[in-house]
Amino acid sequence: ARRTPEGTIEDGDRWHPHGLCAGSSLWRKEKTERLATLAAAGVKFFSFDFNDAKDYAGFGFRRYPCHGEGHDHGRMQSEWEHVAAVAGQQREFRETCPDVLVEAHDWALAGDASLPGYLFPASAQERWGFEYMWNPFADLAAGRLQNLYYFNLSYNRPLYLHLDLKNDHPETLVAFWFLASTIRHLGIGNFTAISEDHQRRAKAAVAVYLAHREFFSTGVFFGAGPLVHVHAISGRGALLLFFNDRDSPRAVHATFNRADLGLPTAGGIVWETLWGEPPKVSPDSEGFRGKAALSAWGVCMVQIRPA
Repeated sequence: ARRTPEGTIEDGDRWHPHGLCAGSSLWRKEKTERLATLAAAGVKFFSFDFNDAKDYAGFGFRRYPCHGEGHDHGRMQSEWEHVAAVAGQQREFRETCPDVLVEAHDWALAGDASLPGYLFPASAQERWGFEYMWNPFADLAAGRLQNLYYFNLSYNRPLYLHLDLKNDHPETLVAFWFLASTIRHLGIGNFTAISEDHQRRAKAAVAVYLAHREFFSTGVFFGAGPLVHVHAISGRGALLLFFNDRDSPRAVHATFNRADLGLPTAGGIVWETLWGEPPKVSPDSEGFRGKAALSAWGVCMVQIRPA
């Protein structure tokens, strides 16, 4: 148990087990064994959340450093000792259950990203998508969702996130497609809260996504700015996505060479519009030039492949 400076057990609450100290070897052993039991029963994906080491007034609680004796930390547990212990338990679990998929939120503050994404590569295969599931459409309009684009350029670590379908544009599904393009492990929810027309479009979007999921999940990601994304697989071509993050029409254009798009150096090129209005495309011997005239909050997705 976590101990206060006076030696008493620190209380927890319904959301955060403050009474548990990650610096306790007994806690790490017990948690690993319990999760291994779930894995043996068939669970394949684990999401590690609420590993807080910091005070967070937004949830109305305070968390104090552990002063417990016999734990793997100093007389007063430092934030780094807590963080390293949390990541260590995740690593031990992965070593015990190598076939499971593990996503880890930030090791210091559950809903934040106070630590770099490249820390503790052995603790988890995936990283949390920074709480953008609550209202991704508002985040797109405010420019915050662009952070996911830059994360993918910076880190070769998949992000996991689920989104609330109710908080999206009901016709273009621009938030869905932006997250589908920047989140390699995607979940969706709140389907029953949207209209029948929105449900129909969401089903159609998911069908297109699943048909081309390999490009989204394993393709090489790059772009020509936050509003033009590419997912390429060598020898097979690429998906190109054009986005409009405004409530008025705009034109979005980009030029790419053949190698960047996973195309051979010679031969014909075939392209197909998978979502949205067809763009103006000029495939040639050098590569691809495309210009999409997008309506407000519009999306256009094109597949380009060898003929």
